[in-house]
Amino acid sequence: MKTMKIVAACLLGVLSTRIDAQSGSLRVTGNHQHVAITDSMALTPSPHFTIEMWCKWDGPTLSQGHYTLLRKPESPPSYLLRLNFNGTQAEFYTMHNQGLSNMNANLGGANMVGQWQHLAGSYDGQSMRVYLNGNLIGTSAVGGQSTVHVNGVMRLGDGTGNENSSFNGLIDEVRLWNYARSAAEIQSTRQVSLFAAPGLVSCWKFDGNFTDSVGPHHGSPIGGAQLVPENAPTFSLAIDAPTLVIPGGPCAWELEFQEANQLYVFDVSFAGSSPGIVLPTGLVIPINRPLVSFDWGTLLPPGSIRDFVGTTGSGPIFPVLLLPNEPAIAGLSMTAVGLVLEPSMGILRSTSLPSTTGIVSTGPTVSAVVPSRVPEQGGTPIQVTGEAFTAGSVVRINGVNCPTNFVSPTQLQAVTPPSRVGTAVVSVVTPSGVAAFNVDALEFQPTLRILGVDPPAAPAGSLVTVTGEGIQPGSQFSLSGTPALASVSSLNSATFTVPNGVACDAQLVVTTPSGQVASVVWNATPTISYSILAQSGPSGGSLFMLVGNFQGPLVVTVGGQPAPIVSRSSSVMIAVAPPGSIGTTSVVVSSSTGCSASAPFLYQ
Repeated sequence: MKTMKIVAACLLGVLSTRIDAQSGSLRVTGNHQHVAITDSMALTPSPHFTIEMWCKWDGPTLSQGHYTLLRKPESPPSYLLRLNFNGTQAEFYTMHNQGLSNMNANLGGANMVGQWQHLAGSYDGQSMRVYLNGNLIGTSAVGGQSTVHVNGVMRLGDGTGNENSSFNGLIDEVRLWNYARSAAEIQSTRQVSLFAAPGLVSCWKFDGNFTDSVGPHHGSPIGGAQLVPENAPTFSLAIDAPTLVIPGGPCAWELEFQEANQLYVFDVSFAGSSPGIVLPTGLVIPINRPLVSFDWGTLLPPGSIRDFVGTTGSGPIFPVLLLPNEPAIAGLSMTAVGLVLEPSMGILRSTSLPSTTGIVSTGPTVSAVVPSRVPEQGGTPIQVTGEAFTAGSVVRINGVNCPTNFVSPTQLQAVTPPSRVGTAVVSVVTPSGVAAFNVDALEFQPTLRILGVDPPAAPAGSLVTVTGEGIQPGSQFSLSGTPALASVSSLNSATFTVPNGVACDAQLVVTTPSGQVASVVWNATPTISYSILAQSGPSGGSLFMLVGNFQGPLVVTVGGQPAPIVSRSSSVMIAVAPPGSIGTTSVVVSSSTGCSASAPFLYQ
């Protein structure tokens, strides 16, 4: 954990990412389609720089020429990065104070067609380097020092207008840095969706627009360049933070990552005019210091910090910080940041865009939710009680807005959404943006299902086991309206004692405290759908077959005499006819509880 602390502390605030409302990449199909970026001195970092991007090439279409990914400007270039005519080499150019230098890097047989690949070129004043997926594939010593700015528009996806130089395929996450990045740096962030980092001048993400997500260098599509929904293989982490909260209650954030089974670390730091906030324990919350969960979280009362470190799963994570009930923290703000690390190596996968939450002196509180247990499928009306609710307040459950009706300053009505099984984070957000949380007041229970009852029939006083899902403690059992004493051992199992007077085909009904109801027929009457060879001579001994529904212990008689069963399943029985008198009689199948069915039988 100490190593993680060091890694996270070094990276916190260095990288920032989030999940955009849209995602995608740039699509160019040749014919000089490109995105034009207006000239700026900042687009020629001096003295050194790095350019990098993801690309997915459609394949060769030229017998000569180039597939230019980026060029600034047309001629001569301050820098450019492109593939050669058959996609076997990456070509990198840079203009420095000794002139224009270029190098070709062999792609080593890498399949550039139809697959996302990451290319980068860097210049450190002495050498040019080209990287493929973060691995150095070529270097060239040059005599220059500082890069040189050449006036002109930057073109993404195209080279010059007077030669075969257009790229054909997808381009994403184009980045320009004002220093020469190392292989380790490129490798560590190539799959991180960046929004801000020291030295990052511009980044074009093509997530629904052509804007520069870092700087002011926004682009314009030329010649039919398009946006498409396909993404480069980058990963994003998002935090949904409350706008305002009050002291003395829990504050919950919503943390989402696209991939499961990754290690995450969540952090909150405080900012304001106070040099520090003294807690009742005498501990001071530091200002603008990261990783409070490691620095002082372990000294807070139990339950003050929840889910600050863990593993990503199939749904959102809700880190919780119990704010001290200290008026001094009103007026301060909290900045939340998340990091995702690959679990085995501790390699950074993503960081979130910092999210800020203000602390104000007054606002609502959430005290209870009734009912406190609800089914996972949603649709259950609930009452949320608390204080300082206002008209227009909205109930949120696990980050989802619920249909809400304002009843009074102490009561709201809402309807639950579908949710995963477990304790839910309930919040009330006022129109002014102040949020109040309760992280223990509501629990989503598995949908109630009855999967089996054993035995399927039994006399009064017998113990019967019910297996299923969502059988909550306190569930009530009844048989055709008659209560049955029950004991719930788990969500999947319970037992009940058969009461007196249970009729055939009784409805076994299970009702949970949250109002879920499930039922199944118990003590079912046997049925005979049809009989085969239901006849015998007077001396008996003939085999006959019955087809129907046969549950539990059963007895077969013919003319009132026992007929031994030689083979039986739940739908077929074979029995031996006993001796009888010539004429028509009945074959009867009876359960141990007296439920029976009959069919004709002939002695001849």
